[in-house]
Amino acid sequence: MFKRFIVFVAMLVVPSLFFAGCSSTQKQTAGASRAPEWIQESNKIAESYSRDRAAIVPETGSGLGYRQYDALATRLDQELETRYEVLLQNWKTKLEGLKGTTLNPEVLIDIRVLIDDVEGALLWNKLEDKYGVIPFEQLTESVFYSLADLLNEQSPVERKQAAVERFKKYVRGFQDGDKKARPRAEAARSNTEAKIKTYAAKSGPSGGRIYYPLRAEVDNYLKNSPDILKGIEGLLAKSGREDWKEDFKAFSTQVQTYDNWVRTTVRPLSRTDYKIPMEMYEHSLRQYGHRDSPEDVRKRARDEFTKLSKEYAEIASAIAKRDGLKEATPKAVLKHLKKTIETDPEKIRQRYVQADADLSADIKRRDLVTLPEIPLKVRVASEAESRIQPVPHLDSPPLIGNSGERPEFVVPVGSKDKLAFDDFAFPAAAKSLTAHEGRPGHDLQFSSILDRGVSVIRARYAFNSVNVEGWALYAEWLMEPSLSVDEKMGLYMARMMRNARMFLDPEIHLGKLTPEEAKRVITEQVGMSPEWAALELQRYMYRSPAQAPSYFYGYLKLRAIREETMKRMGSGFRERCFHDAILDAGLLPLEILAEKMRTLKCEI
Repeated sequence: MFKRFIVFVAMLVVPSLFFAGCSSTQKQTAGASRAPEWIQESNKIAESYSRDRAAIVPETGSGLGYRQYDALATRLDQELETRYEVLLQNWKTKLEGLKGTTLNPEVLIDIRVLIDDVEGALLWNKLEDKYGVIPFEQLTESVFYSLADLLNEQSPVERKQAAVERFKKYVRGFQDGDKKARPRAEAARSNTEAKIKTYAAKSGPSGGRIYYPLRAEVDNYLKNSPDILKGIEGLLAKSGREDWKEDFKAFSTQVQTYDNWVRTTVRPLSRTDYKIPMEMYEHSLRQYGHRDSPEDVRKRARDEFTKLSKEYAEIASAIAKRDGLKEATPKAVLKHLKKTIETDPEKIRQRYVQADADLSADIKRRDLVTLPEIPLKVRVASEAESRIQPVPHLDSPPLIGNSGERPEFVVPVGSKDKLAFDDFAFPAAAKSLTAHEGRPGHDLQFSSILDRGVSVIRARYAFNSVNVEGWALYAEWLMEPSLSVDEKMGLYMARMMRNARMFLDPEIHLGKLTPEEAKRVITEQVGMSPEWAALELQRYMYRSPAQAPSYFYGYLKLRAIREETMKRMGSGFRERCFHDAILDAGLLPLEILAEKMRTLKCEI
């Protein structure tokens, strides 16, 4: 993807609920010749594109499952962006040419998706040059996520051991052909310093304009870096090797030096204005799957929030009346429901296993969708992992050469004496959270890709937050009739939060709302904790601006596709047929999915 992706590639190759994507199992991969001809044709294009990218950024190939890249690392230098730009330009030309070599409409859809991926990356590069965006690598976090991809509990031994080789390259540097790659910390610092010099020049691509990292982002990195470093040590201990310990000592020194440089050089230059240029924000929205303007997105969200707030208040009032509460606001009722918080890891895991069992039984009873035969995997994160990624999420398995790895629903815990936040730790939230992250939500999306087999392009390169997160929120809505009134309160809390995101994020960048005002919406109107609100503001301002509106936006689009299909099919509409067809299509952009659903037929 874009320059920012290249600089943070080790961190972003493993998006875990911002998923990397996945596809066929080892059995299916071995039998790829039995796949439909159009998938074979599409996959040849995808493999060529993926390997060209991996030749420059090996972590991307490893993330897809090409194991020959597991022990390799990116040579992060000032030539990287140029090499990647050339690759993108070459592939744009190649893909345009490929459109004339196939008559298969399914392959043409995949080429269309890949062209959009390439063109989006090229445009982002231009915008970063136009505004003079200064790269800032969050060193410990990027290395942690790079290693976590290989040191997953489901990973085979050889991948875990390869992680040590990659780590050594990050620490020592390595020879890359006729070029010498420096240690990651040195290279990241040099890259930032070079960019400052390039963009400061009036004759440079930005005409002297410089867009520094946000100070809140820098401060958050410096605060968390020591804990994340401990997390890296914990990951390496799972490798089955012992020869990483001296390298870890060296890396710890490198991190200390790098973080001191960040503190004394980057932080004083950092900006305090949290708004990003609107041209960049609009393009980010499109990259995440939106097709409407920021203004239209936020207006629609505000209208929905008004309607949803009334329903939320009605549920809260019913619970307050039943339990004799003095205050009936959603915030007060949530506080009441949070009185029972479980902290024992195994009991937490069992709660979600039971939630999955209950939901699966109702899915079958209501004949909503075809479920996988393999049970949902639920894992409680370690304390270190929970500090780094404190929100519930789904880890996705590799796409290529999968040897049985499955999606994994990961539930974070707090420290031994304090929860990170309690917004999803109370019993009434368990089923809606499982519907979102597990089944029929994210796990079903990615399990279906594993079990049914779709083209690599639809499993990976068509991925965007609107199609992935929209489905998960739709999955919550689908299971609402199966929930008790308390569980509906947990569901509405989450839905209100996703609805609020759809206007809070754009309004912050449009200058219509301050972070403090956004925090009050989250804590007072939605009723979530201040700790959660702080995480939300990080998301809007610097972690992933324009991503947060995707959940509710995608949900609304899927509801619209459903309504259109029901109207067209009348009494012939079948829930399972409709939902299976969506999953069979892979992670298509929703406008393309809508086109396909207009020709859907279901057997009566």
